[in-house]
Amino acid sequence: MAYAGAPRGLCERYGEASLERAFLKCIEAMPEDLRPSLLIVDDDPLITETLSYALGKDFEVMVSDSRHHAVSLLRQLDEAPQLALVDLGLPPMPHRPDEASS
Repeated sequence: MAYAGAPRGLCERYGEASLERAFLKCIEAMPEDLRPSLLIVDDDPLITETLSYALGKDFEVMVSDSRHHAVSLLRQLDEAPQLALVDLGLPPMPHRPDEASS
C-alpha cells in the first residue's frame, strides 16, 4: 500500500498518538477556504443551529430548511458539498401522491 505510513506520519507531524486527534489538528490548521464542505438539511432550526455551531469550526457549513431549498442551493454551487447530513423525515413525503411534485 502506497499510503501505509500516512497515518503514522500525520500523528508524528501533529505530535499526537491518536489518528483522530491528529486529523482534527490537521483540519484546524487548514485555511478556512480549504475546509471540507458540509450541507445540513433539516426543518428544525434548533438542530441546524446546533450542528452548525458544533461543526462550523471543522467544516464550511451550508444549511437548508427544506428539500426544495437544498436542491435549489445545490444547483447554484459549482461543486456538491463533500458531506451532507439530511433529515430523512423532511416533509413533503415523496410517497404521497398529493406531494410528489416536489
